[in-house]
Amino acid sequence: MKTKNRIFNKSLLRTLGVAAVLMPVAAFAAGTGCDEDSGNDFINPELALCSTHVYNIGGIENPKNDAEKEIMRDVVALKTTVMTQQMYKQYEYLESMLKRFRTQLEKAVLTTKLQAAGASDDTDSYSSSSGGSYSSRNNNSYAVIEGAKDCNEKLDKLEALQCVQSNLGVVLNALNNRKVSDASRQLTKDVQVLNSWEIKLTSCNTLSGDSAVRSCFQSLRTKVATEIDDYKKAQRKIDMD
Repeated sequence: MKTKNRIFNKSLLRTLGVAAVLMPVAAFAAGTGCDEDSGNDFINPELALCSTHVYNIGGIENPKNDAEKEIMRDVVALKTTVMTQQMYKQYEYLESMLKRFRTQLEKAVLTTKLQAAGASDDTDSYSSSSGGSYSSRNNNSYAVIEGAKDCNEKLDKLEALQCVQSNLGVVLNALNNRKVSDASRQLTKDVQVLNSWEIKLTSCNTLSGDSAVRSCFQSLRTKVATEIDDYKKAQRKIDMD
């Protein structure tokens, strides 16, 4: 009985380990591909879903009793579930990237048509309610004040996060110059970018007044730094594995 429990626990830990590192692609083994000595450098035997079920629990022959069969079924089910979940995560990521790419393409086509019709591509200025002026691009742009970048055009999550982080410097400069309205407008755009990557900030739901804008700025700065750090840690784990 101890041997059966040891086999199950070892297999279970290996399976849950797949979820922990969030493997981007599920590996499906063929034949005896789960054997460490199979010579296949592209299949990790601990992460692969073996075509021969008994290999998934480290055995070499089919179980002879119901208890061992149940363990084998549970391990195969766990591996299948985890791999399916990770494949779906990749599908969602690709779907999101394609939507963003389509949006950028449509925006580029629209800009080209407007320029062909005689519209100017130069930036124009607007006067803020608090006095002074900042350079502003067209209404479709996510870079609404001078020096800010359009982070909505980024198709990679890390690049989008780093772009928003860069914009925070511009927002801080606006706040220091008492351009609260300008800072609020840029924060609103950058929060929308983060929302498109399923990153939510409840502290930025209302951007009315100096206090609310500064609170959003602080929360956004902390959140972006944490997201970037977590993203890099996850990538290092994947690279190590």
